[in-house]
Amino acid sequence: MSLPGLRDVQRALEAQLLYNNGVQYRIGEKTDENGKIKKELIIVSEATGRDQEGQRWEEGLAQAVEAKEAVRERIDIQTENKTVSKMSVRDLLVGEYEHFSGLSGTVTEAKKELRALFAREVVAMPSHFVKIRKQNAVEIVAGESEKTDYIKEKIIKIMENKPSAPILVIFRDMNSGQAFYDRLIKEKIIVSVSSQILNASEKGNEEKIVKKAGMPGMVTIATNMAGRATDIQLPKDGDIEEEAKRIRLGTEAIDKMNDLTKILDNDRNEDSRKAEAGNLTKFFNKLEAEGLEISNLKAMVFATYVYGLQIIREVNKSGRIDRQADGRAARQKNPGEVWSVFSLAGDDLAMLERGLYYTTNVIDRLF
Repeated sequence: MSLPGLRDVQRALEAQLLYNNGVQYRIGEKTDENGKIKKELIIVSEATGRDQEGQRWEEGLAQAVEAKEAVRERIDIQTENKTVSKMSVRDLLVGEYEHFSGLSGTVTEAKKELRALFAREVVAMPSHFVKIRKQNAVEIVAGESEKTDYIKEKIIKIMENKPSAPILVIFRDMNSGQAFYDRLIKEKIIVSVSSQILNASEKGNEEKIVKKAGMPGMVTIATNMAGRATDIQLPKDGDIEEEAKRIRLGTEAIDKMNDLTKILDNDRNEDSRKAEAGNLTKFFNKLEAEGLEISNLKAMVFATYVYGLQIIREVNKSGRIDRQADGRAARQKNPGEVWSVFSLAGDDLAMLERGLYYTTNVIDRLF
């Protein structure tokens, strides 16, 4: 068999066995120059969950995947792209600029590579405020079904114990996230009015989805959040005060509420924060006894100052992606909590079988 023929067989096997719709790619639609809608192959970044606009796999892989999907999705097989020349970011920076630097919240793991490639050191800057994010140990379960069961039970427990806390659940791929969301809806654990899904297929609505993700009681199922530069904001002081005025809360009561939230906002100690949360509960119980409808106001205050964003996620093969996901919680003095889960089967187990780099990377974070 000629080498070109052997390559085609290899690519066909890769497309069939290693590349899955809703994981490494998705099938989207575009309008051609004649106004006709055509389907096309869109690469999805496993790190960020975003479409890789304008990118194509080389050496026949894109065509092999398109051939796999041709009958089911009625997608045309495009001609193969050939790379004429390449330039790396390193060549551009090192070759053209005497002085350059960068800023990121998650590059400490890559400091050796950055020193070797760019001859630059990584300097860690302390956060302006002491973080009060609670980082739970990785939960290790037997299989994939146990993993999704764990995530489901964790959501139920959060909804019971922290009723107004926004919840962000992060999966590595679109299919897993969509299937889990559909399951929660079917089992009536969540309802559509207070839940949403964020993945590459929702890119047009991403800004709206992210804006709603910090609302009290909102459950958001997403693919990996790395690289999104996404700030999920909890209810702001202005929104809280506007709600207080809407329910005609008196000036004295608003001042009292602001004093209590200010104490919480500046306290970094877990034990004293619990006591202060108790004072807030007493404050709202008193208002409720007076006949005021304070449920929405209380939900906003507790979401921002007591609970914060709750994150439940799968373990990724990259510690940096995990840290970027965890960093969505407990920003700007807010509280927050993170749970992560790893199964000893399926894709999770495959991460331990892909070589020393991934094995070391994952095991270090598990144990």
